[in-house]
Amino acid sequence: IFRRAGLKYDVKTSCYLQSMGIVGAYRRPDANELRYSVYSALAYGIKNIVWFTYCTPTGQPVEKFMSAVIDSNGNKTDMYAPFKTVNGEAHQLGKTLVNLDAMEVFHTRPQGPGQVALPAGFFWQPEQRNADLIITRFVSRNSKKEFVMVVNKSLTNGQQLIFAIHRPVKKIYEVSKKGKYHTSARYRRKNSTLRADFLPGEGKLFELED
Repeated sequence: IFRRAGLKYDVKTSCYLQSMGIVGAYRRPDANELRYSVYSALAYGIKNIVWFTYCTPTGQPVEKFMSAVIDSNGNKTDMYAPFKTVNGEAHQLGKTLVNLDAMEVFHTRPQGPGQVALPAGFFWQPEQRNADLIITRFVSRNSKKEFVMVVNKSLTNGQQLIFAIHRPVKKIYEVSKKGKYHTSARYRRKNSTLRADFLPGEGKLFELED
């Protein structure tokens, strides 16, 4: 719903991601869940990620908050290192994503309302049919180039995946999460396949050169 509204009215979208637990209500997320929260949001075109919360609230009359990234005494928790990593990756990818529109978002194993199944005729197909993924087609507002983001929806298992690319593509680059320059993806033009490894909850953004 946010994605469609953002595209329709040409506005940047935002959402809150959970980084803490509430006693009796919400369990505390782990590092893999933090990673998935970020990449699933990015895959839906979210431009402004806000965390609930960075510092742990105190003095709440009813809700009892578990420690977030920073505890109630101002100390870093076990959440800090994975938060710092994924936040840095999102910041780096954001330099490209800020100018991209999420035109189509698909799920290989849709499990609820609003999740659109990956069409059999879509040009980017995982060879592992049991892989649980989000696959998004982005279009650049500036160059009209196409990009694809893939997110591993497993919160416990990494995946080594192969994708069949059913259209002519000269090169595929992986948009860098750490440095300025993109790297060539493991794309074999001869048989139109791409290989990529994913951590639990991880997403990767690919640029297509037709």
